[in-house]
Amino acid sequence: MLSIVSKTSRLVPFYLLLLLSSLSFFSYAEEQEDNASSENNDTALYYELHPPFIVNLQHSGKKMHFLKIRIQVQAFSEEIINAVKEHNAPLRDAIIMLLSSKKKKDLSTAREKETLRKDITATIQAALSDIIGRKGIEEAYFTSFLIQ
Repeated sequence: MLSIVSKTSRLVPFYLLLLLSSLSFFSYAEEQEDNASSENNDTALYYELHPPFIVNLQHSGKKMHFLKIRIQVQAFSEEIINAVKEHNAPLRDAIIMLLSSKKKKDLSTAREKETLRKDITATIQAALSDIIGRKGIEEAYFTSFLIQ
C-alpha cells in the first residue's frame, strides 16, 4: 500500500504541471483570437469631427449664406479612428475648402446633399491616403445640416 501512495504522490506534480501548461496554452490561444478579431473588426466605428463645420457659401448677390454641418466618419478599425483624430487639422482644411466652394443653390435637393456627402467622403479618403498611405474611412455622414 505504501508503494502505491508514493507513486501517486510523485505523479501529482506532473499532473499539476500538465494542467497549468494546458491552461496557459488556452489563455494564449484566446488572447491571439481576440487580437485577430480586433484587427479585422466587422463592427463599424464612428467618430464625429469636432467642432461643427461653419462656412460662408459662395454668393453672387448681396445676401450671404452660411452652412453649418456636423460630420461623422465610419471606419472598421480603431487605428483609422485614431488617425482621423491625430490628423484632424489637414482633414478639416480639405473639407472646409470643399464646402466653401459651394453655392446655396448647389445644396437645395436631397440628391445634391448626397453628392456633397460622397464628395466629403472622397476628400477625407484622399487626404488620409496622402497622410497615412491608405484611404482609411468607409463613409462620411451628416449628423446635422443647416443652411442659413
